[in-house]
Amino acid sequence: MRKVSLYIEGGGSSRNTMRPLRTGFSKFLRNAGIDSRKIQIKVCGDRDETHKRFVRACEDGGADYKMLLVDSEGPVNSTPKQHLRNRDGWKVNESEDQYHLMVQAMEAWLIADREAVKQYYGQGFQESAIPAAQDVEQIDKDLPKSSLDKAAKKTNKEGYQEIRDGARLLAKINPEEVRKKARHCERLFLTLTSKIEEN
Repeated sequence: MRKVSLYIEGGGSSRNTMRPLRTGFSKFLRNAGIDSRKIQIKVCGDRDETHKRFVRACEDGGADYKMLLVDSEGPVNSTPKQHLRNRDGWKVNESEDQYHLMVQAMEAWLIADREAVKQYYGQGFQESAIPAAQDVEQIDKDLPKSSLDKAAKKTNKEGYQEIRDGARLLAKINPEEVRKKARHCERLFLTLTSKIEEN
């Protein structure tokens, strides 16, 4: 088996805010049947810092397989490498299966499982505010986050806060629902499984 280091965008700018997102992603992957003990999750803050840390790790080498996971920040009409080259102007020199996207942002994955989100927020949650879609990657980038905030306004959490709620929701949503509605999530799962099983 091979270890994977996964560099993930998000979590704010402090260890206290990054730790819950690391825990949320670890639970999300375990719930998908992926052996998260073989994955070192590195939550890195903003996207540029995430990319810098990923590139530095690739240059430093090591036996672990390095992968990047960032928001696409818009529709994706090309490979992840080409998308990041075009949108961010990044040098993307590693292999294609090292680059992964949350399309168009992490919140799209969250709303793929409306039932889990509804249970998380509880009484007062307005499910009708969440867009229903068989392909959440087609939903405009800002709509999932704003719809979560609107739907949760009358709950005891009084809205959606990315740092507070994003990680907790990741730990609760059903990965099967997400992979059915977000092909880039399915691609991430398949790549992680393949790399972990390599000798």
